[in-house]
Amino acid sequence: PETLLERILATMFDDAPGSAMFFAVLRSEGRAAEAVRTELGTAYRAAFAALAGTADPVEAELRASLLLAWLLGLSQTRAEIGASDAAVVAHVLRGARALLDG
Repeated sequence: PETLLERILATMFDDAPGSAMFFAVLRSEGRAAEAVRTELGTAYRAAFAALAGTADPVEAELRASLLLAWLLGLSQTRAEIGASDAAVVAHVLRGARALLDG
């Protein structure tokens, strides 16, 4: 879990066809896409909550949910951000660590 965020960001900013397909599934409609989102969301939320700097499970879950929402939003607006991938990743890592660490 310690490298999960970095791996997600690498996938988000990778122009390989597989990474685009992954995020397209997350944004798509239908039962299959919903099942994938639910399964991934549960797994990612648990992993990020485990990294949260709090002993309060409700607070850890909230921080993890906020981070997931932010990542999904970034994946949808990546083209409009207008900055280098490296700069965006650096800012997101800093912000995510602040959010998780509290």
